[in-house]
Amino acid sequence: MLLSLYIFFIIAALLIVKPVRNSLFLTNLGAEYLPHAFILTAFVSAIFAVTYFYISKRVNFHRITFISLLFFSSCLVLFWFIFAHSNDLKWIGFIFYIWVAIFGVASASQFWLLANYVFDAREARKRFNVLGGAGIAGGIFGGYLAKLLAPFYGTANLLLFAAAFVFICILLSKSLWTWQVRKRYVSETTRRLKSKDATTNQNPLHLIFTSKHLKYVAVIVVLSVIVANLVDYQFNVTALETHKDTDNLTAFFGFWLSNLSLVSIFFQILLTGTIIRRFGVGTSLLTLPSLVVICAVVALLIPGLGAVVLVKVTEGSLKQSINKSSMELLILPVPSWLKNRTKITIDVFLDNLAAGATGILLLVLGLFLHLDCRLISIFIIILIIPWIVVLRLVQEEYLSTFRQAIDKRQIGIDSSDINLTELPLVQMIESAISRACS
Repeated sequence: MLLSLYIFFIIAALLIVKPVRNSLFLTNLGAEYLPHAFILTAFVSAIFAVTYFYISKRVNFHRITFISLLFFSSCLVLFWFIFAHSNDLKWIGFIFYIWVAIFGVASASQFWLLANYVFDAREARKRFNVLGGAGIAGGIFGGYLAKLLAPFYGTANLLLFAAAFVFICILLSKSLWTWQVRKRYVSETTRRLKSKDATTNQNPLHLIFTSKHLKYVAVIVVLSVIVANLVDYQFNVTALETHKDTDNLTAFFGFWLSNLSLVSIFFQILLTGTIIRRFGVGTSLLTLPSLVVICAVVALLIPGLGAVVLVKVTEGSLKQSINKSSMELLILPVPSWLKNRTKITIDVFLDNLAAGATGILLLVLGLFLHLDCRLISIFIIILIIPWIVVLRLVQEEYLSTFRQAIDKRQIGIDSSDINLTELPLVQMIESAISRACS
């Protein structure tokens, strides 16, 4: 219950802050500065990720979580004061845009680390879906709250609601640490200090490039992030063209980000499990790029806000539901030591690298082609083609990696959330057991 409340309020705060960030940035600086924001966000986030990694190795987990949440809550109050009392918001617009990105990454990562200390592997399989649902519910609540309150209280004042939600998370994290986490954290830390892992000092990028499976995963992540940022850019620019007032623009972003979360719940509850069971991981991963390319074609042929919203909601909702579950299953056969050494690099470093690449791409296209927002759909379609090609390649590699992991006893059937209703996987496990018995 405490964890569900935690993720509910932290995602609610994030879904309040994101519409505020987008509307204030677009109305005060303009859409032409979005590529610069992408590049700066990628650069600063990478520095933050490295700094946080080294600090986390030396500072108690509860202490760094408490300090960072208190810092985020205080910053929200400070930003509220600046936005409410300053007339020149251009310089603070860039700072706030970057800060929100860091807040989103750090707060979500801290929550899932906390959840991993609360639950063991078996408990996590049962509980994490519930926590994911609580997070989506928080997104719906936060977005609709921004939609309802922005026209009445003003965009900047919404930051006080977000600050209050983050402060509630401080109290929840303290309770969780006292009642549940401290004992397990101490034992886990002691165990890690005693164990000697030869891979600890290896470069994560080297580990990724020496694994064919992880190389495919890295390419998929990079292409998906670039497409997502292009979709987001197109969505923001088109919204600005139709909503000039800051408060109305905030309400618009809040409304559609909440709708995106609603569609995510629909996909997660009714379709995700069925699609993965019936068609397997590889085919499930094709759902996102296939539907996005169809929507991008629609936006190209029938330009307008409605078509752009369709692309955004389709991409965002599928990314949070079917694609997220499928990606987690895709890296399942990777040995734990390799996964632990490389996942943060893929999720943070490569994600930021792709975001920066998107900003550079938009700057180049705007400089040489005087890019019309409508033509973004063409580049979305072009990038999805190699994305689909890599997904077709990774399907066979997925089963091959799983076979090797079972043969080498690097993965146990009862230790991970293996989808035993997926026929190719069942056949492969049966084959591996037969060879072992013979």
